[in-house]
Amino acid sequence: MTAGALARRGFGDGTRAARLMQDCGLDPARHSGIVEELGAAPDADQALLGLSRLLESCAERGDLLEALTTDPDLRSRLIKVLGASSALTDHLVRHPGDWRELRGADAARAP
Repeated sequence: MTAGALARRGFGDGTRAARLMQDCGLDPARHSGIVEELGAAPDADQALLGLSRLLESCAERGDLLEALTTDPDLRSRLIKVLGASSALTDHLVRHPGDWRELRGADAARAP
């Protein structure tokens, strides 16, 4: 995907977005749902940077990418968190397994 196409999808810096995607193993064709969700995030650039940081810190990187590819509810929840809160992103980077807390029907219920 070109930098211009990424900019049209909501990224402020399409060139940087393309580089970050490549560096963290996101293939826009294979991970199109993730890219679409990132573009729709409150802050697409912040969400992508947060996802990149989370993937770098995550020992189960493949599991996370697979879950984001196959579970649209998890994908939506996680990317909204990454795009809205740098503090929660920092928490997830320090505790990368906590992304699993956003998975499943119970994750959407209020406490």
